[in-house]
Amino acid sequence: MNEQWFLLGDIHGSAQPVHYFYQKNKERLSLDSSENYMILLGDVGANFALTGQRDHKFKSELSKLPFTFICLRGNHEARVKTVIDKNPDSWETISKYDGSIFVEKEFPHIEYLADGPAVYNFKSYKTLSLQRGQVLSSSQTFDVV
Repeated sequence: MNEQWFLLGDIHGSAQPVHYFYQKNKERLSLDSSENYMILLGDVGANFALTGQRDHKFKSELSKLPFTFICLRGNHEARVKTVIDKNPDSWETISKYDGSIFVEKEFPHIEYLADGPAVYNFKSYKTLSLQRGQVLSSSQTFDVV
């Protein structure tokens, strides 16, 4: 199966930009017959409210689309640890992309990167995941090969 990678940022809890991308490109990019990964570059809004149905509805909408979503936390969602601590039985930690990611069992195609710092390997591209406000000291090192 053909593997495709896409980047999108700042969707702020709206699946509409992803729906739009899908509708405009599904034939041209053969999205329905490919393994598609979309890295959401912060301000996703998937874990914003933490209560009520808003987040659940948004994640359900995303889950209907033929993508695996890889979420980098921005300032419009809670830290992954905070979300997991609220309901630990609903989450699992998986080794993937040469690092650890977090997946809510109900939404297996929405993956969350660690709050960082962490190094991930996406299709042979090494990336360093840092969250807002993190500072690395000159003594910190990462094994990137």
